[in-house]
Amino acid sequence: MLIHRHDDAPWHGWREGVRSRVWSSAQQGANGMHIGEQIFQPGYGVPVHWHYYEEHVTVFRGSAEFTVNGATERVDGPATVILPPRSTHGFVNVGEDELHIIGASNWPVHETMYVEDPEGTIMRAWEPGFTGRRKMVAIDGPGR
Repeated sequence: MLIHRHDDAPWHGWREGVRSRVWSSAQQGANGMHIGEQIFQPGYGVPVHWHYYEEHVTVFRGSAEFTVNGATERVDGPATVILPPRSTHGFVNVGEDELHIIGASNWPVHETMYVEDPEGTIMRAWEPGFTGRRKMVAIDGPGR
């Protein structure tokens, strides 16, 4: 049995206006899931990106405007957005207060491909022993 106490997980300010922490991932010994939380200041969000796997984003508290495969919709918490594999998606905090989300995916290493990244890189977050960006060998994303 592995127990990872949420209060022991450090917050990371990896992008302006955003704090993140991971509850379970490959780094904590998970083999099949990644779960964490993020807090976004008003006006901040996540650029459009995609993953090879399904992702669930729970708007725990606050309001976000999600864009998924070009369609945009406001989501007020509490609510969960289920994002299919390879769907292009992003969101922004459209409320006046902090946006608090819980994210989960069925892959223990969170891999993100940003649509507007001209270098074709992959962000691999919280992989054991590696925390930076890695150059992609090939891009096989949405519409390809």
